[in-house]
Amino acid sequence: MSTKKPRATRGNIGLEAVEGRLRLIVPAKHSPTGEQKRIALGMKDTPENRGEADKIIKRIHAHIQLIGDYDPQKLEEYIWGKPENTANKLPPTQAKELQLDELWTLFVDHKSKSWRFTTFMGVMKTVGSHINRLTTKKLSDVLQIESELSQLRYTAKYRTLTKISACCTWAVHFQLISHNPFWVIVDGLKPPKSDKDPDPFTREERDLIIKAYETHPRYSYFAPLVTFLFLTGCRTGEAVALRWKSVTEKYITFCESISVVRGKHIHTNSTKTGKNREFPRTNKSLNKLLKQLKPENVNPDDFVFQQPGGGHINRLTFHYSWYGQKNETKGLVPQGIVSKLARKTEAEGGIDHYHCPYSTRHTFITLALETTAMEKPISHSDISQLARYVGNSPAMIFEHYLGRSGNEKLVNTEFDSPSPQASEDGKPSLDELRAQLATANQRINELTSLVQTLTSSQKLPAPVEPASEPELPLPTPSKTAPPPPPQPNGKALFQKWHPTKPAEEYEQLALFMSLEEMVNPKEE
Repeated sequence: MSTKKPRATRGNIGLEAVEGRLRLIVPAKHSPTGEQKRIALGMKDTPENRGEADKIIKRIHAHIQLIGDYDPQKLEEYIWGKPENTANKLPPTQAKELQLDELWTLFVDHKSKSWRFTTFMGVMKTVGSHINRLTTKKLSDVLQIESELSQLRYTAKYRTLTKISACCTWAVHFQLISHNPFWVIVDGLKPPKSDKDPDPFTREERDLIIKAYETHPRYSYFAPLVTFLFLTGCRTGEAVALRWKSVTEKYITFCESISVVRGKHIHTNSTKTGKNREFPRTNKSLNKLLKQLKPENVNPDDFVFQQPGGGHINRLTFHYSWYGQKNETKGLVPQGIVSKLARKTEAEGGIDHYHCPYSTRHTFITLALETTAMEKPISHSDISQLARYVGNSPAMIFEHYLGRSGNEKLVNTEFDSPSPQASEDGKPSLDELRAQLATANQRINELTSLVQTLTSSQKLPAPVEPASEPELPLPTPSKTAPPPPPQPNGKALFQKWHPTKPAEEYEQLALFMSLEEMVNPKEE
């Protein structure tokens, strides 16, 4: 009886157990004879021996995939050769201790097939440049390497060391080095604050920024883009790459992206997550914006947002308009529109502090949740639906901002929506009470309509008038004013007109009426 290990990836060396003994399965392309071959390892099928067999397979794969010197005729040597003999078979640079730059080259070559092009160009090339500038590349000089990388900005240092650590962990897995010397260093680093950490604008700040762009003498053509970012919460690259063929009467489809890598615009036919997504056009402000932008005889392949001379928005210029542009000769940084607003006080029409462009996304998500919470309690399905609209995960929304509900009103963050006012004493604010009252009034209207419908269809008996009582003699008029007539009993009237409704609904109605009187007091 044979017990086989799950099949290895096609074309790779596998392992199987036959009658309690382990053997390798060598595919034809790696076999000395050009045909599939099975090689007995002379080991019993035990967890310890399977671990040793896995090491043999990894050693062979290192020669095939990483070192690139694999020779099928030397297969037996790769399996049974002693460590010192294996070292003699490696290239001269690898017969000794591998250095950091050599490991990095192997790591990048192995991982490049699974990386997005923008990740490869934007991150890995940058890290490789930092490694090449090091005065020492020995893994034993880890403290000196850390010291030299400390000359970089903290964000760059953190990113470089974490990638180097990942490279060393990978090398340990393939038995190219014995341990990862950078693990302890990276474990002690505090992750830097990211531009993607939620830092939303307020509604008032949002409107100030849009107005500043609309009235700017040089960068006013960016105003529609900024407005669109605030109204959809999409990523900047997705908005810049948006074409009219992706905009229908009901939905906007985000399916492309334009990134900036080393000063160059890189176009990709997918979003960051690799999935297309539809965004509903239920927002009146959004529809008005798109209607104003769309030409009469529009070319479907044209970009929605364009430079004055045509073509997609220049993201570098947009960043300069937002933050400012460094003057290489004078070393100055002229203020961008948002950075200039951040230098003003609120009394001068400024904003609390500087936010990067990604904060337009944070603002949309925050205001969408805030608007929904004013209408009803936020449900898990609402969170899932919002995450789908913005190309995020529900876990990210839960962690950073607090199936699918189908509630397309989640995206309605109109410019005239009220801003909730929190109460300092912890009690419900006036806006919160009004929202609760609106919900209560809606519920009362629904119940009243239901009662009228049932009554008209004779499913519910109409209110019964009380039997007429015999007339009593009128009282003799007195000189003093008669006492006011007794007030009718509200609960009795409710049960009279709604005999099938429980008494608890009267208590609820009375509470709603008290709430209304408190929020909207009658003038004397």
